[in-house]
This record gives sequence, structure tokens and C-alpha cells, in this order.
Amino acid sequence: MKDRFFRWLLDSLKVVGRSSLGRLLLFLGCAYVFLWMPDIDLTVISILHHRSIITHSLFPALLFLLFGRRLGAAPMAGALIGTSVHLSCDLLSPMVGYAQIWLPAPFKAPLGLFSYIWLGGNAVVGFALAASMARTAFPRHLALPIVALVAVVGGTMYGVLNEGSILAVLAVLVIVVLSLFPEWFIQRRWRHLSRYGMLE
Repeated sequence: MKDRFFRWLLDSLKVVGRSSLGRLLLFLGCAYVFLWMPDIDLTVISILHHRSIITHSLFPALLFLLFGRRLGAAPMAGALIGTSVHLSCDLLSPMVGYAQIWLPAPFKAPLGLFSYIWLGGNAVVGFALAASMARTAFPRHLALPIVALVAVVGGTMYGVLNEGSILAVLAVLVIVVLSLFPEWFIQRRWRHLSRYGMLE
């Protein structure tokens, strides 16, 4: 019965994702859900510890990519953005105690200052992958602006509601720029060279 329900749900979402509006709604919905996904470690705190290296990474989003790929690129991009926003905001915490990234049981050891590298690296890769998938789901010239806009709005919401700090927006902006600027610059340079026939 459950299998039948999930197949029906998956098929329904696939139908929704065929329209531009449907893709946008799936994109935004997954961005919101995965914005909170890293803290799922709190439900299994005896095994994972808070700020687990497993949940505070791209792993949950990549699992979704693996099992939900039939839904299309839009929800995948949204999941990556939501996760990356959360990880970017977590960079604001001093890496001591529970704020650090922790290995799961039986180790339950913190990464210390390497937590910054783990969070920042995963966030940068996440935004870059999201931009790549967004180009498949949406018009190519809108992909980067959409990713950047949703990331900033998500960072604002998460920062105010969860962190109580608008500084979260700055953290997200820095990571978004680090993630998307190289691609934007290359595209801009490519268009410039093409316009003046320098690629012929």
C-alpha cells in the first residue's frame, strides 16, 4: 500500500514538473525543505551528534538526487541550495563545542577548526552544482540569477528565524559569490570573445 502511494506521489510530482510553474514550485519547495534538513541529526542524537558530518554536508541532497532524479533537475537544484544556505549560515558559529562538525558514533569526535573548511567547501560545491542543474530546469540566462536570489532570500529567512542574525545573509552572499562568480566570469568572457569574432 505504501509503495503504491509513493509511486503515485512520484508520478504526480513528475506531472507537476512538466510545466514551468510546476518546476519553479518544486524548486522552491525543495529549497525550503532542505534548508532545515541538516538538523535532522537532532532526531538521532545518540548516533550522529548535533552538527553531524553526515547531515551537515551535501550527502542528504545527493541521496535525494540519487533516489528522486526522475523528478527532474529543478527539485535537485532546490535541495542543493537549501542545504548550502544552511551550511553557509553555520559558518557564523564559533567552532567550539556543539557548533563544530562531529564524526558519528562510535567516534563522536569534533573536527575543530576544520569544521569551517568542511562547511564552506560543501556549501561552495552545493551552490555550483545547483547552478549547473538550474540551467537544465530553467532558461540558461536565468539560472544564475535564480540560484543567487533564492539563496539570498533563504539566507535571510534562516538567519532571522533560526540564527537571530541578519549576518547570515552576508555569509550566504560570500559563499554564493565564491561559487558562482567563476562561471559567470567565464560566460561573460565567452560572450565577449564570440561577439568580436575572436573564437573563429
